Amino acid sequence: QEADAVLLPDQVVLVLDDTEPTGDSICAFQGGASSPARPLGRLPASGLHAYVCRLPEPAQSFQQLQAPLLLHSSTSSAAAAAPDPPSPSPGRALLNWSSDPIVFDSALLDGGDVLVFAKGISRRQGLRCLYRYSDGADTMLASTPAISSVQQVTRCPSPPTPVKSGGSTKVLVTLGVTGEDPMPSLATFRRQQAESSSLTPHKSSICACTMGRNISKFLREWALYHSAIGVDQFFIYDNGSEDNLAGLVAQLISSGLNITTVPWPWTKVQEAGLSHCVATQQASCQWMAVIDVDEFIFSTSWAGLEKPSKSLLEPVISVDDSVGQIYLACYDFAPSGQTAHPPEGVCQGYTCRLKNPQRHKSLVRLDAVEPSLMNVVHHFKLKPALSKASGPRWHVLTTTNTKLGRSSKSSSRGACLLMWLIGKIRSTSTQRTGLLA
Repeated sequence: QEADAVLLPDQVVLVLDDTEPTGDSICAFQGGASSPARPLGRLPASGLHAYVCRLPEPAQSFQQLQAPLLLHSSTSSAAAAAPDPPSPSPGRALLNWSSDPIVFDSALLDGGDVLVFAKGISRRQGLRCLYRYSDGADTMLASTPAISSVQQVTRCPSPPTPVKSGGSTKVLVTLGVTGEDPMPSLATFRRQQAESSSLTPHKSSICACTMGRNISKFLREWALYHSAIGVDQFFIYDNGSEDNLAGLVAQLISSGLNITTVPWPWTKVQEAGLSHCVATQQASCQWMAVIDVDEFIFSTSWAGLEKPSKSLLEPVISVDDSVGQIYLACYDFAPSGQTAHPPEGVCQGYTCRLKNPQRHKSLVRLDAVEPSLMNVVHHFKLKPALSKASGPRWHVLTTTNTKLGRSSKSSSRGACLLMWLIGKIRSTSTQRTGLLA
């Protein structure tokens, strides 16, 4: 079953459409109710544009919801003024993210494999990858056994190349087990170009990948800081931000930073998003820092520094070829008397931390990641014979557990000094780029 809309939590409807946003849009629901549609961006694999709108109260009373009709610009204005506004066509089912098994996204990799992202897979034994595409006037179906399937990620072989229509064919992909109905699917991809960016001529030594929603208050400081110490590229998986994240990213790009935003509207599938990032950027990056946007990599060896350098992170990845992942101890900084996000930023606003590290984050070498892409809490399973290492002088400093109003269990003058030094590095970076926090 092919679908183009899904009901997300909190009565939010996600709609996929091939029309690029140029003005106002609305979602027209059955029964005549409508609501404004907000664009989220273009999904990489399908090229479709994602929109979200609220499910109006009158439409919530229907037992079988239909996918809304997405109307754009003058069309939406005319529809709103009409005495009988258009309703969605019968038969376009609205999937339910909370209860339905759903194939929600896909990615075509450089080597030809296809990653299929799905929630609610009931059986993995005998799981097959199912493709549907057109070859000229004919509709082609293909079925292949899955290569691997863990968490929300299934790796599939590429379907046969169409003979008549060439390599630009749109392909619908889903998953199923013989004798059972295939899973409903929102996922399509186009065959003309893999997502793993063969257009990138230079492979960066260190990249960073993060995921979040409404993260603008953190992003400027986080990106400037890590750029100043040696991160070359940033990948932001956006969960539907409403804080002008796109505008801030445009500013940072104009200042010289290399930032890519990937729309990721799917909820509670962080492992899938990180798998997507690691798999699709193997041609772009050697190492990937998998950290949150309020976390900052730091080394105690930087204590005497007067200014930042893009070579500061090189020692952390100067490891034996058998090391595929580096664990970084994660120190949580407490509220430090703050009752709101500090105007001076994270590094200078939070100055005291819990005494002991609470967990770890990682730098992972992308060619060392096991093909299943299994990951847990920012750590990836590695290929056989490869190991992880811990850097005793390398840390991630974070505000993750700094819930406002919660007191610190312990503080440390040394930790405060480290954060002050980070602030010095950040200030130099800010002056260099001309972007003030």
